[in-house]
Amino acid sequence: MHSRSCSRVSALIPAPARRNFLNPILISCALVVLVISTRAGESQQAEEPSRESLQRHYDAARTFQVSGQQESAAIEYKTFLAYALREIAVANVNVGKLDDSDKLLAEAVTLAPENVDVNLAYAALRLQD
Repeated sequence: MHSRSCSRVSALIPAPARRNFLNPILISCALVVLVISTRAGESQQAEEPSRESLQRHYDAARTFQVSGQQESAAIEYKTFLAYALREIAVANVNVGKLDDSDKLLAEAVTLAPENVDVNLAYAALRLQD
């Protein structure tokens, strides 16, 4: 019975209007689910301080480089740079330099597209626009 009433309501709304109305809602829901599921998978401990994270990635990159594992070293250096750019971007946001922050975070996402923290910082900045 529920599906009949839904189909009756759907029949009353023209197809283009339904599509235009549902697309932004579906996209918003998908983003919320993505953020929640990503954060749920992370540890319950407090986020590692930025300075320690930067040092950890730099040290790992250096270790990989010295041992001849260039591909792993490149990944760690890119992650290090992405975190560094994120920190500079956050400082720029705090002083009102949103355009500079946007450029830095866009570069950080390019360097480490899989980095959740960098992506969330960029998304949060884009929502401020």
